[in-house]
Amino acid sequence: MVHLSDREISAEIIESCRLVDRDAFRALYDVYKDRVYSISLYFFHGDQAMASDVTQQVFLKLMTGIGQFRGDAAFSTWRGADRTGYS
Repeated sequence: MVHLSDREISAEIIESCRLVDRDAFRALYDVYKDRVYSISLYFFHGDQAMASDVTQQVFLKLMTGIGQFRGDAAFSTWRGADRTGYS
């Protein structure tokens, strides 16, 4: 299993995700899942069920929309703003 930090998300990992590489997407998930869940938990005032649902929805949107990532901004910025639906 690959463990990457936010700074180590490379263009190669993103491109692999675009090509529907499950291992690459898993690496992306492993890097961001806790952060997405924590933000969701805060946003929904500690509601763990809602935070879990939102986290799942974010990653489903991410998986289906990763082809739109152009690399103009940091991946974490694109992920946060575009995929949550709150932008």
